[in-house]
Amino acid sequence: MSISRKTVALSEALLTTFLWSSSYILIKLGLVRIDPLFFAGTRYFVAFLCLLVIFLLTKRTFLSIEKKEWIYLACLGLSGYAGMPTFQFLGLIYLGATDSAFISNFNPMFVALISWILKRRSPKKMQWIGFAISLIGAAIYFFPEIELRSMANALGIVLTTISGFFWGIYMVLAEKRTSEGLDVLTRTMISMGLGSLPLLLISFGAGGTKPIGSSWVYIMWLGIVNTALAFTLWVHSLEELIAFEAAILQNTMLVQIALLSMLFLGETLHFNKLIGMVLVLSGVLLAQKGTEREKR
Repeated sequence: MSISRKTVALSEALLTTFLWSSSYILIKLGLVRIDPLFFAGTRYFVAFLCLLVIFLLTKRTFLSIEKKEWIYLACLGLSGYAGMPTFQFLGLIYLGATDSAFISNFNPMFVALISWILKRRSPKKMQWIGFAISLIGAAIYFFPEIELRSMANALGIVLTTISGFFWGIYMVLAEKRTSEGLDVLTRTMISMGLGSLPLLLISFGAGGTKPIGSSWVYIMWLGIVNTALAFTLWVHSLEELIAFEAAILQNTMLVQIALLSMLFLGETLHFNKLIGMVLVLSGVLLAQKGTEREKR
């Protein structure tokens, strides 16, 4: 019995979300020994080298890229592969993996907000409803314990939120198309290199704890498997999946991360957090469904 292309695509997408979910656990464990700037920069630089190998093997070229496109790719890289991971990794120093993933689940909201600011594209009614439901969920998730949270927790929330805004900038910029000769792999490979290399150089200047021995396993696995391989699988799956299906699969990551955090990090989930997660997931899906209708 042959397996349909849709089934293969769903399997690839689910595997990708699992790999991305496990990244939170691996980053949290790796940060015990590795400087966050060096960790983030090296992870994406290793992934860039992997994509560069694929780029060269498939005999692609970027000689025809114009100057304005290089500037655009640099902005993509600095927002998505320098700014976003820097603040995400710094935030994970102060927050648990589940809390960090919970805040990151607001990224579609940040995309809508930045799109509103930069493009004057006002959110639709359904999106506003989704935002409101998500904010209620966030209040339920965090408020019962707010008096027990230290300044370190607050700093982690702020840093992770800033990471979300950088991701929002990246996603809004990514909507813009470059020349038709610049495919997804080429665009991602170049922007990843232009973002990760400056971050890596800054980390050398800033000092900090560099990885030794087994610490390199975290970096290499995250770079090769959880970034380069996961990206390849995700792009291939999107050939069969529609955007809303992909969004639903991505939103399962919050549940996956919560379960992995309990298993490997000893984190706990109280009832209020479960209710908050359900509300935020519902709100985000509602907002994304509104976006999907708007595009039609």
